[in-house]
Amino acid sequence: MWLMVLFLGLSHLAHAQQPTISGTVKDTQGKALAGVTIHIKNTAEKTQTDLDGHFSIAAKEGDILVFSLTGMQSQEQTVKGITLNVVLLSEAEAQKPKGEGVASTNMRGATSITGTAKPLWVVDGVILDDDVPLDPGALSSSDAKTLLASALGGLSADDISGFRVLKDASATAIYGPRAISGVIEVTTRKGSKGSSSISYTNESTYRLIPMYSDFNIMNSQEQMDLYMEMMRRGWFSYEQLVGSDKAGEMWRMYDQINSAAPDGSFLLKNTPEAKGEYLRRASLRNTNWFNRLFQSSIMQQHSVSLSTGTDKTSYYASVSVLSDPGWMKYSKQD
Repeated sequence: MWLMVLFLGLSHLAHAQQPTISGTVKDTQGKALAGVTIHIKNTAEKTQTDLDGHFSIAAKEGDILVFSLTGMQSQEQTVKGITLNVVLLSEAEAQKPKGEGVASTNMRGATSITGTAKPLWVVDGVILDDDVPLDPGALSSSDAKTLLASALGGLSADDISGFRVLKDASATAIYGPRAISGVIEVTTRKGSKGSSSISYTNESTYRLIPMYSDFNIMNSQEQMDLYMEMMRRGWFSYEQLVGSDKAGEMWRMYDQINSAAPDGSFLLKNTPEAKGEYLRRASLRNTNWFNRLFQSSIMQQHSVSLSTGTDKTSYYASVSVLSDPGWMKYSKQD
């Protein structure tokens, strides 16, 4: 009995005397790396670095510490003292060819060598390889969930529980060098344990045909009155309008004045009365382009979601239908 107590005491004393190794883990730019896993090789002992890259672990001299982080090259260090500072290389840096005058660039994911850098998008832990057509700066608006749902296919605003934006070392520490421009994490809703619920949402948008009175635009009669006033003041001449097909009715009027009819006369007499009559007829040709191009419509989106769960599992399902006859004609979307 005394021998067993003595053996346990000596074992505890030996463990208590095992030194604590501490240090800092950084990248090649000198930035602290958070979330780096450090474990003693061939043992179950392990720890992680904090937000400042610091760590401490009980290990003895000669132990091999393995440092690993997603997106970074793993590294092994042999314990030779009580302090150990480590610099980890990214996978891109580790694959860079050695030698003077050699330049290389590794690009992963949706990358542009001419455009601006774009963040990495992650939905429920899944990295999206496709480019998301949304400016991250727009997420500061009060309608951020609707913007996210429009940019991320298959999601409605009701499906989104929340989102967060990661920048700098906190992004690269979790997702590696692909997140050098930041990360936008989107979390969708999950089922509630111990309760069930059904939710229905309808969004309707009414769009009316625009009216000329809503804009500072002249109709045909107002435009022809202006032309006649300018013509009376001598502000129009054939020399100014010849060859200018963008001058509208004024160009067409002078074109008829200078074009011959089959009987040898001119299509339009060059008299104030003839020109005034031509412009009066033109004022009646008032095409309402708003009626030609637009239509009154109602855009509707219906969403139904089901949430349920038990102590062990939870379920969330949703379906949404969009009906958009289109504000412009022939632009229907369903």
